[in-house]
Amino acid sequence: MKQPISSNLIKAGITTTALVITLSACSNEKSTEDVSQSEADNKISTPATKMVSEEKSEVTRIVTDQVAELTSESDAIIEKVAGQVDDLKNDFSNQVEVPEPVTEVTQTVGEKVESASEKTVEITESVNTVIEQQSEVSNSASEPTLKDSVENEIVDNSTVDELAADVVIEPKVEIFSPRSGSWTKKSKKIQGQWRIEKRDGDAYLILGDDFKTSKAPDLKFVLSNQTVSDVANKNAMQNALFVADLKSPKGAQEYKLPENFSDYTTLLLHCEKYTKLWGAANIQ
Repeated sequence: MKQPISSNLIKAGITTTALVITLSACSNEKSTEDVSQSEADNKISTPATKMVSEEKSEVTRIVTDQVAELTSESDAIIEKVAGQVDDLKNDFSNQVEVPEPVTEVTQTVGEKVESASEKTVEITESVNTVIEQQSEVSNSASEPTLKDSVENEIVDNSTVDELAADVVIEPKVEIFSPRSGSWTKKSKKIQGQWRIEKRDGDAYLILGDDFKTSKAPDLKFVLSNQTVSDVANKNAMQNALFVADLKSPKGAQEYKLPENFSDYTTLLLHCEKYTKLWGAANIQ
């Protein structure tokens, strides 16, 4: 059975009104919840912000007080140091102050030095005056002056030099005659002749082609002042002068003798290794 249209419209209007009322109630409830949440947040945030602000103020106050205290202490230290420096300056000034006796002594010494300088000048002037007077007396005198005596002495010395130049001192000439001879056997036979001759101012021992002796190590020519008859194996090297090592046991050869060879009388051929005297020769 169909209902009338007006009745449906009324129902629809009632339904719409109820929906609007419901939506409005929900909206109001949501607004109330937002306001309540905002108030709760404000209640929570306000004490925290206040606490932080108070702590910041307290820290600032503490730091400010400490800075002021340090500044006051530094000013006191600076003032104390300045006072000590002033005390040191005063002490130093008092210590280096020159005593009056020292000042008086310095003045006295200065006066004495000045007086001595004046006396020195006076003495110098007096000496110069005396010298001038002596010079005038010397110029007027007729006796020979010291200069003339010296010139005469020079002339006399030159005369002596001229006479000395005429004297010729000839160098000492050593007369040397060649020497030669044969060997006297001691431990071993030595064949051949020896001779001593000079060339260009040097003396040489010369052995001919006929020289021959026994071969041995460490054979040496030496000069000795022992006689041929007295010299032996054991005493051959006593006060002997070395000449040279034997070059060869046979054949021609020569040896340069020391400059003072003429101070010795005997020439020896000696084996030093075995202390054997080969032979001897009289060279004087």
